[in-house]
Formats: sequence, structure tokens, C-alpha cells
Amino acid sequence: VNSKEGMHHKASELGNEATHEDTELPGQRSMNFPYPGDKTADSLNLENKIERTLSSSLPPSSTHPSLSFWLGANDLHCECMIPCQVTSDLDKEKKIAFLLKELDILRASNKKLQEKLTEEDKEQRKLKVKLELQEKATEAHIAEKTAALVEEVYFAQKERDEAIMSRLRLANEERDEAVARAKHMEMSLKVLENINPEENDMTLQELLNRINNADTGIAIQKNGAVIVDRIYKTKECKKRITAEEMNAVIEERDAALSQVTENRTNKKHTYKQIYYKELAHVIMEAEKFKIFSQ
Repeated sequence: VNSKEGMHHKASELGNEATHEDTELPGQRSMNFPYPGDKTADSLNLENKIERTLSSSLPPSSTHPSLSFWLGANDLHCECMIPCQVTSDLDKEKKIAFLLKELDILRASNKKLQEKLTEEDKEQRKLKVKLELQEKATEAHIAEKTAALVEEVYFAQKERDEAIMSRLRLANEERDEAVARAKHMEMSLKVLENINPEENDMTLQELLNRINNADTGIAIQKNGAVIVDRIYKTKECKKRITAEEMNAVIEERDAALSQVTENRTNKKHTYKQIYYKELAHVIMEAEKFKIFSQ
């Protein structure tokens, strides 16, 4: 009885082993069996394996009384068991093939998702680097614009100072020229007075002779008044000429100063317009960069 139970246990293990072998992948089954779809070949191989296992597990005596009976019983049991086992193996193979197909699909989908994620990561890094480069370029552009604006304002201030100094020098030169011209006119008047000194001397001498030859005090007073009036008129003429020249010089100086002031005001206004225009341009560039960054 114990030997029969051991044999039955061996047969069950062998059936399980065969089931395990039948649940292998289709590729593996194709390597083990020449015709995977031939059920007769599978049944014969399974029967041969069971007979070899049972023969090795029985006693060495070939005259065992229950050997033929046991082999016959096992043959009947195997004939009943093999068709059900083959059907179960086919179902398992279909399930395994379906699961393998689903696994391949999931692997392919996972691979595609990983590739897409890698591409998105690369694109994000590229975009980040591009934004950093654009930010640095914008900062450099703003710094360059600011430096250019400061330099332009500096040179404009320098030109304005040079223009003011030039106008002041020109005003001083014009004043000196006016003073020199007034002196020259004064000297010209003196020269004009002495153009014909003999006639002047004769005139003065004639007046003096009239005074000397005057018999009455009224004649002396009259000739003296004429001489005094002549001297007074000469002085007044000189004063008038000098005043006119000085007024002309003062007017020229005032005109030069007003022109300098006007030029200074115009330049300041122009510089302010340029500065505000450049500043507005820089602010607009900065706002555009902020909008793009957001």
C-alpha cells in the first residue's frame, strides 16, 4: 500500500512537472518539441516519461505481483488525465501569450513615454538656457544703452561748457574791440581837429585878435563867449560820440550774453529731451523683457 501511495505521489509530481513544462513560453516549447501543435506526440512523450519514472521507482524484481496491475491502472489514469491537462495547458499558453503581448505593449508605451519625457526635459533645459542668455543679453543691452546715454550726456555737457566759454571769449573780444574802436574814434576826432591846424590857428588867432582889438567890454565878452561856446560844442560832440560808441558796445555785449543764455537754454532742453527719450526706450525694453520672462 505504501509503495502504491508513493507511486501515485510520483505520478502526481510528474504530472505537475509536465504541466510546468507545458506552461513555458511558445518560443521555449518550439525548441523542446518539434511539433508544438501535435497532441499525439505530447501524449506519447508524457506516457513514456511516466513509465520511466514508475519503472525507476519500483523494486528491481520484475516478478512483482502488482506490477502489471499497477501499470495497467496508471495507463488508464494517464489516458483520462492527459486530454484535460492538454486543454488546461493550451488555455495557460493563450493567457501567457496574451499577458506577454500586453507586457510588450506596456513596455513600448513606457519607452515612448520615457523618450517623450527626455525630450521635454531637453526642451525645458534649452528654454531655460535660452531665457538666461536672453536675460544676460538684455542686461548687457541696457547697460550698453545706459553707458552710451551717460557718455552722450557727458559729451553734451562738455560741448555746452566749451560753447559757453567760447561765447564768453567772443563777448570779451567784442567788448575789447568796441573799446578799441571807441578809442580809435576818439583819436580820429582829435586828428580831424588837427587836419588843418593853420586854419584852426588862424581862427583862434582871429578870435584872439578880435579880443585884443576890442575897444569895449561888450566886444571882448562877445568874442570870449564865442570861443567858450566853440570849446563846449567840441566837448559835447566828443561826449556824444563816446556815449554812442559805448551804447553800441553795451548793446553788442547784451546781445551776446542773451544769445549765450538762449543757446544754453536750448541745449539744456535738447539734452533733457534726448535723456528722457533714451530713458523711456530703456524702460520699454525692460518692460518687454519682464513680459517675455513671465
